[in-house]
This record gives sequence, structure tokens and C-alpha cells, in this order.
Amino acid sequence: MNDYAGLLAPTERERLESRLAERERATGAQVVVAIFRSLEGESLEDFSIRLAQQWRIGQKSLDNGVILLVFVNDRKVRLEVGYGLEPVIPDIVAGALIRDTLAPRFREQRYAAGIEAATDAIYARITGQPIAKTPPAGRGRATGVDPATALLMLLIFGVLGVAMLSAMRNASRRGYTAGGEAGPAAAAASRAAAAASAAAAPAGAGDGAPSALGAAIVQSRRSRRRRGGRERGRKPYGGGDPGPPRAASAAGPARAERRRAAAGARRLRRAEDA
Repeated sequence: MNDYAGLLAPTERERLESRLAERERATGAQVVVAIFRSLEGESLEDFSIRLAQQWRIGQKSLDNGVILLVFVNDRKVRLEVGYGLEPVIPDIVAGALIRDTLAPRFREQRYAAGIEAATDAIYARITGQPIAKTPPAGRGRATGVDPATALLMLLIFGVLGVAMLSAMRNASRRGYTAGGEAGPAAAAASRAAAAASAAAAPAGAGDGAPSALGAAIVQSRRSRRRRGGRERGRKPYGGGDPGPPRAASAAGPARAERRRAAAGARRLRRAEDA
């Protein structure tokens, strides 16, 4: 445990050192933690490789060492894995270990807890044990809805509600007829209902007895005829004599009489000539 930045408390360093030594005795693999204040402009990869070559951690014949490098001011972390452990901890797994175990706790400034969780995950990977994915302390499981999502849903439902109310109002206005008079559609519906009633009405006592609708139609026609006759017998609007009858009505019989007299005269002349 090498804390060159003074990031951890003495008790935390001692607890981590004893834990790492215990795991090294149990597995034979060596994990070393190195904490620096800054890279001082140097490349992270170059620095970690040079440090691994200088320290040569792990068993020489197996090259089974891992260095966990932390740069506080640069907010950078890297796992430098020996060749003997690369099949077990490839680069993609090393990145996932840092992202899932160390980074969340470092964001909460719980540096000792983050380093401990990362080293436990490294040894779990080496021994083939499942890595415990427990949420960091101080963070509960998110059960609520994101405020932005809730606001968006509320806005969508509001727009839909306004659109539905507007459609209902327009439909009610189209169904109103001014003055209380029924329109063409209502008249057609009334005629259809009358026809259906006539078809459903029972027949009369006799075979030729008309239905109630037929009797009403006949009575209506008779009423119109009588009314028309009365109108023809009335004087024109404004009073006065309607005038003499047309001459064509008297000229017809006179013309026929003249034709018969002429025909008789012709027959008489033919008889005298004979």
C-alpha cells in the first residue's frame, strides 16, 4: 500500500495493507496500490508501464501481479496487469472493475471504500469467484420517476386532454339545429320511422282493409282535393267579376252545325244532278 498523496488516513492504510497481504498469502497473486498526487503531464500508460517494470511485482516465474494506480488531481485510475493474469483480467474486464467498483465510491469521496471494493473484485476474478455487485453506501435504489420524464408525461397528457375537449365541443355544435327545427336528416329519419310503423302494423279485419297509414294518406289526398275545389270557386284576390266565359266553349257547337248544313246541301245537289 503506497499512498504518496496522503489520501487515506493511517488506520485505513493499515487495514488495506493487512487485507492485501492476507489475500496474497491465500492466492499467491500480488496486488499493489499506488496513489499519486498527479501525473505531472506524463502519459498515464507510459507512467504505469515504467512503474510495473521498476517494481516487478508478483512471482517472477508467473508474472501474476496487478498494480492499481490512482492519480488524485488528474482524476485518473488504471490497472496494470501482469502477463500471467491477462487471460483472467483483460483490458475490458479491468475497465469494468474500475467503473463498477471504484469510480462510484470515489465520486462520493469514499476513497478507502473504493480501493477496498476494487481489490476485492480483482481477487474474486483471480480465484474465479463471483463479484459481488452491491450498491455503494449512501445510495438507495432509484424507485421514483425522473423529474424530467414526469414533466414530459404530464405535458403530453395535458395536450391530449385539451384536444379531446375541443373535439367534443365541435361535435356538440354541429349537432345543434337553429330554431329547434329538424333538418333534412331528421325529416328522412321521421319518414323511415313512419314506413317501419306502417309495415309493422297488423292487417285489418277484411282482406282488403287498408292499414292506418294508408287511410291517413287517402284522407289527406281527399282533403287536398276539397281544398283545391274551394280555391277554384273563390273570386280572385282584390274582388270583382271574374269575367265572361271563354268564347271557345260556345263556338264549338255552332261550327259543328254549320258543317252538317253544308254536307246536307252537297248531298241535295248530287241528287238533283242525278
